[in-house]
Amino acid sequence: MIPSNHSRDNPSMLFKVVPGVVALALTAAIFTHAYLGSYTRYIADDYCTAGKLTQAGFGEAQVFWYQEWSGRYAFTFFITLIELIGPGALPYLPGILLTGLMASAFVFTNSILKKFRIALPFALQAVVATLAVFLTIYTTPNFRQNLYWMTGAITYLFPIIIFLVLLGMMIRLSGGFAQLPAGSRALTGLVVFLLAWMDSGFSEILTLIQLIIFIIVLFHFRLFRANRSYYLLWVAAFSGTLAGMLIMITAPGNAVRLASLNTHHNVILILANAAKYSLLYSGLWIVKHVNLIWSASTLIIIGSFLARKYFHDPEHHSQHQHRTQTILIFSTLLILIYVSFLPSTWATASAPEDRVLIIPTILLVTLAIYTAITIGDLLYETVTFLGQYRPIMTYILIGIALYFTFAAPLYESWKVLKDKAAVEQYAQAWDEREAEIYKQAGGGRERVRVAALPDNPLGLEDISGDATHWLNVCTAEYYRVDEIITE
Repeated sequence: MIPSNHSRDNPSMLFKVVPGVVALALTAAIFTHAYLGSYTRYIADDYCTAGKLTQAGFGEAQVFWYQEWSGRYAFTFFITLIELIGPGALPYLPGILLTGLMASAFVFTNSILKKFRIALPFALQAVVATLAVFLTIYTTPNFRQNLYWMTGAITYLFPIIIFLVLLGMMIRLSGGFAQLPAGSRALTGLVVFLLAWMDSGFSEILTLIQLIIFIIVLFHFRLFRANRSYYLLWVAAFSGTLAGMLIMITAPGNAVRLASLNTHHNVILILANAAKYSLLYSGLWIVKHVNLIWSASTLIIIGSFLARKYFHDPEHHSQHQHRTQTILIFSTLLILIYVSFLPSTWATASAPEDRVLIIPTILLVTLAIYTAITIGDLLYETVTFLGQYRPIMTYILIGIALYFTFAAPLYESWKVLKDKAAVEQYAQAWDEREAEIYKQAGGGRERVRVAALPDNPLGLEDISGDATHWLNVCTAEYYRVDEIITE
């Protein structure tokens, strides 16, 4: 338990007001993307899944994509589910996904803190969660492809939300799992299995990451935990992930999809290139975003140092346990960053595309935040004289918080809003073109001719003057015409 004098010494401005201001600024910056996302329309591959739904129906679309293109069964299910509503759902999707990402990040953060008996106030928990989301959004290359483009959002962003909820739920349940009645344990294990199975059907990279995390956790329990009463909960998650991976990699459609890619078969070259790409991206990520990283890290280091005084239970973990967990977490994150480059390196024989980089970016953000927290802890434990200057450290923290608020979220929001005119113009042109397509199709024309759209803000393909191009074929199928080209 946390000693009662901790709450009496807790300065409200430091642990409530200042974090509250920072969290609000971060939230505003995050939802700037939800505002621009309200101009989202179908782009590129969206027409293919929507077209097949239009032509074959919901059930047949699942079968078609599994047999003819990809084993990503969960992706196909959810994207066609959204497409049943139609393009009118798309302007709301970015806001819904960002809300889900923030909520899942908070659930995960709260679960970790409860596990380690760190009773941070709500405002501080909100800062940690929103800071992680903010850094992910604003340091991922071309994050808009992960949010404004429905195919990218459902492939990568949506399963990240599910996985954070799954991990948070499992961490919460671990402590009291053994005390549940047998029926409740079985039901809980089934829910965990199904969530892990579902989350394994979106992309190969996330499935591999998920599988390795569960393997490492199970290995950790086997080696270091005397109490393995909740071991079966993690076995259920591992089993669900493995089952999902097997369903995905055995899909007949994978052969068709892989035939269009430049796959590598030299294992040594794949491993070496993955190491090269992961190191290069990690280095460039730090250099390119150094202003965000140093200010956020300094904020966390000082905040972690001061929070140890008020909220940490010193009796919960021994120094040896803490050191072991720190080494395990650092090692796991470094392994996962490397692994996140393996599937793309194998499939394309090149560096991953921007939309795939959200996964290593999240891992780098997690590593940066955990490193800053660890440094704050080390300062508290080793540099004892700093305790005499706690009031000065408090004012430094407030100063860094104010600097970060104006130099990071508000400035980044302003940069995003500068693109509003271009995004709005594209959406308006898209609406006008769709109206023209329906006008021509309604007039009995089977060969539709339309004007080209302005370059879309996501850097993705659009239909062209070639009626046989894959995107023209998908778009024609969606609008139920024989042919569609630009003039």
